[in-house]
Amino acid sequence: MPYDRPNLSKDYLAGTAQPDWLPLRSAEYYADHHIDARCSQRAVRLDPAGKTVTLADGSQIRYGALLLATGAEPVRLTVPGATLPHVFVLRSLADCDTLIASLGTAHHCVVVGASFIGLEVAASLRTRGLEVHVVAPEACPMERVLGAELGDMVKTLHESHGVIFHLGATVSEIEADRVKLSTGAELRADLVVTGVGVRPDVALAQDAGLAMDRGVVVDGYLQTTAPAIYAAATSRAGQTREPVSASASSTG
Repeated sequence: MPYDRPNLSKDYLAGTAQPDWLPLRSAEYYADHHIDARCSQRAVRLDPAGKTVTLADGSQIRYGALLLATGAEPVRLTVPGATLPHVFVLRSLADCDTLIASLGTAHHCVVVGASFIGLEVAASLRTRGLEVHVVAPEACPMERVLGAELGDMVKTLHESHGVIFHLGATVSEIEADRVKLSTGAELRADLVVTGVGVRPDVALAQDAGLAMDRGVVVDGYLQTTAPAIYAAATSRAGQTREPVSASASSTG
């Protein structure tokens, strides 16, 4: 059932929130409010002309209006060793549970990326007592979002809790027990977590023939180029009347 995804990289990963904290509502709530929650199902086809959605089990749902809120998929590293079993992304509850299950034997973690996800993971794993190194290409964490002054403050706060930063660097290779950086440095690592961004999951919309522009194009009312189909959107330009592209937020 729907759950509090932002908590995954915070209290839940840190071990200070129990699993029963995560659901947004009880199953009874959805039933009582006549909400048909189709869990463990995937929409595989959208037919704007017939106003139907086909699910993976072959069933179809008719709609009068439809909202696309398909979120995003994490960007994955392509360096040698990126598919090793101790390399993780954190996007879903299943991802987080798998990561937590690996912590019993882990002592040295490298977090790739100094964005919200990367820094939240770093803080949570420090709470659990792991040695944590953060690797990122920028000169200051969060500078693009917060500016240099606040970014430096965030860095200092994390350092006061034992996080070690390697800025101006990227990962060149991952091995079973270490991570090699573009600077030539090598970091001990029996756990690697990558948080290097996301890409909007637009396959359903694209296959349905909706207009695309690095996301699903919507108007000022979030309606796509197909009647009665809307998309949850973040306007990059901050506009409300010109068409904008629906894109996934960091917590979407």
